[in-house]
Amino acid sequence: MQKVDLFGMELVDHSLKEALWITDSFLKNGAPNTILFISAKMLVGAGGSDMQKEWLKAADLIIWSDAQVLQQAGITSKNRIHEVENQDYIKEVLKKLGRNRKTVYLLAESEEQLVKLREDLLHLRSDLMIAGERIVSLDENVETLVNDINSRTPTAVISRLPYVEQERLMMETKRFLCAEVWMALNYQMILNEERPVAVKKLLNKWYHFVFQKLIKKYKDEDETKELPLS
Repeated sequence: MQKVDLFGMELVDHSLKEALWITDSFLKNGAPNTILFISAKMLVGAGGSDMQKEWLKAADLIIWSDAQVLQQAGITSKNRIHEVENQDYIKEVLKKLGRNRKTVYLLAESEEQLVKLREDLLHLRSDLMIAGERIVSLDENVETLVNDINSRTPTAVISRLPYVEQERLMMETKRFLCAEVWMALNYQMILNEERPVAVKKLLNKWYHFVFQKLIKKYKDEDETKELPLS
C-alpha cells in the first residue's frame, strides 16, 4: 500500500494482492462497494473541481486505468507498473466472477457502447454471466434503475459511462443497491487490443501530458509556499 498526494487528494495505491483481498472482502460483506478505475482525464478533471475530488475520495477502492498515469503519480515499482500495464486486477476479478458463476449487470450510455462493453468483458472472460444490461440516459430515473438492477440480483454492476454521470449514479444509488460491488470503468481503458485504438491512444497521450503539467504546477506551488520569508 502506498499513499499518493494529488492536488490535495490522498489516494491509496494497493498492490494487486491487496486489491484482490479487499475485493474479496467486498464480495462477502453484504453491502455495496464502489471500485473506481481512474484515468489521467479523470484526474485532470479533479484537479479543477472539488466535487470531482470528493467523488474520487468517496470510492471504496481506486484502480489505475493505465501504467503511465501510475508512474506520473509517483509510483515507480516495476512490479506495480507491470500489474497495471497488464490489467491484472480486472482480469482476476472477472475470472473470479466467471469461475464462481456470479452474475453481472452492465450499464452504458448507448446501444453501441453497451455492445462494446459486453464484447470487451467477454473478450477478457468468456464465461462471464450477464444477468442484465441497460442504457443509461442523462435524465435517468434512479428509482427505476435501482429496481431493475435489484430485480436481477447481480453480484456486480459494471458500468462504462461519462464519469460525471457515473458520479451521480454511484452516489445516488449506492445505499439502495443489492449488488456487492459496482465497478466503474472509463473510456481511457483499452480492454480489447483487437479493436482499433489509435484515436483513444492519442487522446490518452494528450490527457497524460496535461496531467503531468498540472502535477508540476501543483508541486511548484507547494514549494513556493514552503520558501522562508526574506
